[in-house]
Amino acid sequence: MEIDLNTRVEAWLNWLNSTPEYIFFKDLTGVYQGTSRSNAVMAGFSSMKDMIGKTDEEIFSPEMVKIFKKEDEFIMKSGETRTFENLVEHPEKGTRLIETIKSPLYNNAGEIIGVQGVSRDITEKRKLVLKVKEQTSQLRALFDNVPFALWIKDVEGKFRMVNEEYERYYGLKKEYIIGKHMSEVLRTEKLAPEKTVDQLVETDKRVIWTKEMFREVEHMCLRGEDYYVSITKAPIFDEKGDVVGLLGISYDITEERRQEQNLRDAKLQAESANRAKSEFLANMSHEIRTPMNGILGFIQLLADTKLTEEQRDYVTEAQKSSEILLELLNDILDLSKIEAGKMLMENISFNVRNVLEDVGTLASSNASKKDVEINVLCYSDVPERIVGDSVKLKQVLNNLVSNAIKFTDVGEINVIAKLLEKNDKMLRLQFDIEDTGIGISKENQAKIFKAFTQADSSTTRKYGGTGLGLTISKNLVSMMNGEITLESEEGVGSKFSFTAEFGVDESEVEALDLSKDILENMKILVVDDNKTNLKIVEYYLKGYNCETVCVETVEDAINELSVKGGYDLILSDYCMPEYDGLYLAQKISEKSPELPIILLSSRGQMADCKANTEEFIQGYLPKPIRKDDLIKCISLVMNKTTDSVVTNQTLIEAGSNFKLRILLVEDNLINQKLISKMLAKANLSCDIANNGKEALDAINANKYDLVFMDCQMPVLDGYETTRILREDVRYKSLPIIALTANAMQSDYQTCIDAGMDDYLAKPLRYTSLIEMLKKYNDLLNEEIESDIIEAKMENEHELVTIFDLIKADLGIERSDSEALLVDFGNDLMCQIEDLTNSIINNDCDLASKVAHTIKGSAGNLRINKIYELAKEIEELLAQNDLTSAQRLITEIKTYWSNLGV
Repeated sequence: MEIDLNTRVEAWLNWLNSTPEYIFFKDLTGVYQGTSRSNAVMAGFSSMKDMIGKTDEEIFSPEMVKIFKKEDEFIMKSGETRTFENLVEHPEKGTRLIETIKSPLYNNAGEIIGVQGVSRDITEKRKLVLKVKEQTSQLRALFDNVPFALWIKDVEGKFRMVNEEYERYYGLKKEYIIGKHMSEVLRTEKLAPEKTVDQLVETDKRVIWTKEMFREVEHMCLRGEDYYVSITKAPIFDEKGDVVGLLGISYDITEERRQEQNLRDAKLQAESANRAKSEFLANMSHEIRTPMNGILGFIQLLADTKLTEEQRDYVTEAQKSSEILLELLNDILDLSKIEAGKMLMENISFNVRNVLEDVGTLASSNASKKDVEINVLCYSDVPERIVGDSVKLKQVLNNLVSNAIKFTDVGEINVIAKLLEKNDKMLRLQFDIEDTGIGISKENQAKIFKAFTQADSSTTRKYGGTGLGLTISKNLVSMMNGEITLESEEGVGSKFSFTAEFGVDESEVEALDLSKDILENMKILVVDDNKTNLKIVEYYLKGYNCETVCVETVEDAINELSVKGGYDLILSDYCMPEYDGLYLAQKISEKSPELPIILLSSRGQMADCKANTEEFIQGYLPKPIRKDDLIKCISLVMNKTTDSVVTNQTLIEAGSNFKLRILLVEDNLINQKLISKMLAKANLSCDIANNGKEALDAINANKYDLVFMDCQMPVLDGYETTRILREDVRYKSLPIIALTANAMQSDYQTCIDAGMDDYLAKPLRYTSLIEMLKKYNDLLNEEIESDIIEAKMENEHELVTIFDLIKADLGIERSDSEALLVDFGNDLMCQIEDLTNSIINNDCDLASKVAHTIKGSAGNLRINKIYELAKEIEELLAQNDLTSAQRLITEIKTYWSNLGV
């Protein structure tokens, strides 16, 4: 359908009235013949009609009129279309940047009859463009000035942008690089080996495919030299999330690689030097320890023989010098092991109180020479057994206690262990070593933990020592996840404290304490001028339900006995001011000769103590007091188990339920004699094998409780011998102790790897040998004690079963059942005596009747075990097998005794 002219004009006018564009028409004289409403408003008119017929002179400023006329004249003369930009004042928006596209206006004849234009406000667009340009300029400056080579590539691998550092590093101009494929540039300029080029192309593809960042290190060839470059590539995404390119950062790490290689070379050299040092120390250790073993060992044995005073002085000085030399050797070896990181920690179960008491006992001899008392206290909340390295713990304690003795001339040294925290797997203990010595000044406290350092030079000259003990102790404590601290005041004393972590011994069972009944309800008087020792004795005894009264002087003790009395036992120190323990013992024997007395004395005073007091005293205990020895001594004295006086030797003998059978495997004749004599001193003997082959023959022929195995021997060495034994199921658990003059950690580990259980370094100390014997003696005793506990539990269960059967079958309550069983037991003992006598007299008929009676009574009371045994005795008697019958009678007696009715 054809639209008429009026309709077209109307549509045209409506469009001009509504369009946001600035549209205008001017004739050749510059008069506006048409305009859009938006353009009229911008020019300051309210409608299109108001602007039509006006000229630029009537609307704009003279400056703008000039500009517009010049533009119009150019358009009408040239007949071209041009774009112009001008700042125009908008009546509402102020100064605006207007972009105008002007072109000639033609009539139907093709003649120019004026100018037409379309204008747009581009103010905000221009601001945005300027901002983008500014940001682009900043980014470009950043891109070009970072100290790394940056590049951008498209998904085809062609360079689109590189920075100045890229040009500088690779020696290429960006004009040459842009538009080329990476592989083309690298291959043409020979910047990388072929393998590297292929790798770079593959990683480009990988980043595009995975859309993830990737880092690689590649080998490059620049200016004839090898370089290593670290390259990081990241994908560039468009607004849809598609990868459109790659951003790369590369920087030279050649120097880092060289430094790493230098460090590796230095590390290898250091390790080589350290190995050489370790081998030297191991060789020196072996060479020194071998003769030292003989020297020190025979000096110890010589000291126990009859000597003149002059000879004893010589032996004492020789022993001191040997001990100092050995201590120096051990300290240097320990420090070298710690520095090399070769000091390893064991994790084995041990009795922590025994460790403390061993340290106190070892130190007491030196302490007693200086009028110093050693006191040891392990609080009851500290578990009896813990898991850790008892040797390292003892080493730290020995170092600290030895230092305390060295710097304390009078007073006391207290060694205390307490529990700080505990959970299912771990516990933390604190150990305190307190002394009343010379103390340490504030300025010197900070440096005493440094190697080869003491408080000052005069200390070294006066007291001796290497200055390594505290350094080693600090490192060992650190290896036990603990810390060591010091509190000290000059002239008052010092307190070293350290913490340590240990594992919980999950297999620990409560020990069977047979002394509780003996001590229960006893009244004990404790006399000691040392308040700390009084507290320790009182603390140890309070768990046994006995009454303990403590006094500090002999006068107070005599007064206590006179006024109150009723005491069952006296525990008295021997050496006290004014009146000593001997005086107290004499006074007590005059008035109460039946009242038992146990005398406490330091080991240095023990001989003098015994010589003067034996007629008044029932027992002696050396200080520092060991809890087990205290309880055991009281038990022996109160039980009157022995007619002789209870001594430390008595306690040792009482604690040994068996003799260890020992095999010594050693090729050195001097060492054979030395160790045999040391064992003889401990009332033990040993069989001797000269090499591993003889040892295997001896072990296959005899049953041994313990084997001391030298490591280096002819024919078959200790390592291989142990491996052979461990392959035999019979000897999997046979304790084997390594004896070696090598003392490095690696040697220890070699012994453990071979299957040995423990390790003694030469030269052997008598105390170390005894500690090792005690350790494995205790382990065997624990097995026996465990069996006793298990048997006791089985017997208790058996008795409960009997009571339950009596109630179920006969309806008799437990209280009445107990009385019946007591009567049965009384009859049983008489019947067993009759049964035994009749068997001795070969009277089988009478024996059968007695056995039948026992069977009937046991059956009625549901004591099934005795019923079955009595029944079997009847059958044996019927066959006239008196020997087997006698064996079953013993079984009945043992069974009934174990029930404990």
